[in-house]
Amino acid sequence: MTPAKLDEKVDLPPMGPPPGPAGQAGPPRRPPFEPVIGSMLMMVVTHLAEHAGEISYLRGLKRGMDK
Repeated sequence: MTPAKLDEKVDLPPMGPPPGPAGQAGPPRRPPFEPVIGSMLMMVVTHLAEHAGEISYLRGLKRGMDK
């Protein structure tokens, strides 16, 4: 992947609850989310590392620190 590709924006649909039944306005929706590919990659790697830390912490609670 080139550095230029990492700087591209990703066009994702707006997130939020779906519109209400026909003829009724639903809850307000958030604006579209347009992240940069490099930022998304960094978020995924960081998120996985955080979960690995949580698992290690729980394992330490169960086994104890000396094992």
